[in-house]
Amino acid sequence: MAVVTGVALGAVGWAAWRQWEDGRWDNRAIAAQFRDVTVQRQNEKDVHLLLHYALTNATHRSYRLAGPPLGVLMQRVRPGDLKEGDLKELDSVIWDPIAIPAGKTVNAEFDVTLLSVENLTSPEAIHSEQALQAFAGHELSRMDGLVFFDYGNRYWIDLPKGWP
Repeated sequence: MAVVTGVALGAVGWAAWRQWEDGRWDNRAIAAQFRDVTVQRQNEKDVHLLLHYALTNATHRSYRLAGPPLGVLMQRVRPGDLKEGDLKELDSVIWDPIAIPAGKTVNAEFDVTLLSVENLTSPEAIHSEQALQAFAGHELSRMDGLVFFDYGNRYWIDLPKGWP
């Protein structure tokens, strides 16, 4: 019995390794729908974009959104910044490694640090709601959507642009 179990586990492990090794990425396992975006001051010097998505697990097993370094959030670059369609890693982003049950949808939040007060033209600008909204709008206009890469599971999750 132990030999049969060992052979079965070896076969499953080999199949999983083979799929990972051949470089295929699954972009249909997890679907995303944009919900909303919020601009928020989180202290006296930081401004954040909170991007909310509904993530749907289309597989037959639970999935946990990977945290760094296996999970990486990239932005699609707008034409003129780099080459159209290029991806650029977002430097200052955090998210919770949430669990998504098989066949279910859960809400996810990606918290992107936009700037610190040192990057503004004047320190008073961080207290101006109009200046913050204008800056956030400019930053969002440079993003043509997002892509989440889960290097452990080889999942590619398209996070569509839903902002103007």
